[in-house]
Amino acid sequence: MVIMGKDEKVLLQDAAKADIISTISKEKLEQHKGTLYLTNQRLLMEAVTGFISKQTSVALDIPLVNIQNVNVQGLIGKKLVVEANVAGMDVTMSTDKSASRGGMDYSSSGGPIERKVAGGVSMAKSSNLMRIEVSVNNPQGWASQILHVVQETR
Repeated sequence: MVIMGKDEKVLLQDAAKADIISTISKEKLEQHKGTLYLTNQRLLMEAVTGFISKQTSVALDIPLVNIQNVNVQGLIGKKLVVEANVAGMDVTMSTDKSASRGGMDYSSSGGPIERKVAGGVSMAKSSNLMRIEVSVNNPQGWASQILHVVQETR
C-alpha cells in the first residue's frame, strides 16, 4: 500500500495498466501494471513486478497541480489519458533495463536535460510534458473525477 500524507485521502483506486509516452517522439517509455490511485493531492500508481515473489514500487507520483490535461481516447478500448507538467520534478524514466540509469532526467531549473541512452529516447529541451495512457475500469469516470479534484486544488 502506498504511504499517504497526513491530510491525504484516497478518492479512487483501481487495477490499471499505464503506458508513459514521450510527448515529442510518441514512443512508449515505460509500461506498468498495478494499482492507480487518485487522492485529494496527487495521482499515483503502485506497480507490481515479479511472478513468484511480487514486489511493489511507486511508478507514478504526480501532484494534482501538475496535471495539465485529462481526457479519454479510443473507440472500443478506451483509455484515460493524462498529461502532466514535470518541469522541476525529480523524474527518471528507464528505457533500457540493462542500463544502470537511463531515460529522462529533469533538472531543478525546470527543464529536461537532453540525453541519449542505449535503447532509449532523447527528449527535446522544450518538452516539459509527460503523457500517461491508462487502461482502467470506467475511464470516463476517472477523467471527470480527476478534473473535478484538479479544479478544487487550483
